Amino acid sequence: MEKQPYNKLKAFFIENGIKHKDVAYYLGITEQTFSAKINKNGQDFTLSQVRKICSKYKLDPNIVFLNI
Repeated sequence: MEKQPYNKLKAFFIENGIKHKDVAYYLGITEQTFSAKINKNGQDFTLSQVRKICSKYKLDPNIVFLNI
């Protein structure tokens, strides 16, 4: 099964004018690493990173990460 990017998370960032480089900085990773993770072209987000993103931006992880 092909990995699908986190489209809901990407859309949220676009709709709210949040830059990937700012989220990457917040997570302590490079912009390239963040891009690979959000597009599922490499390692996935860690549980800690998911928690940080959801806490900071008030997101439901079941919706933006699990596509429920």
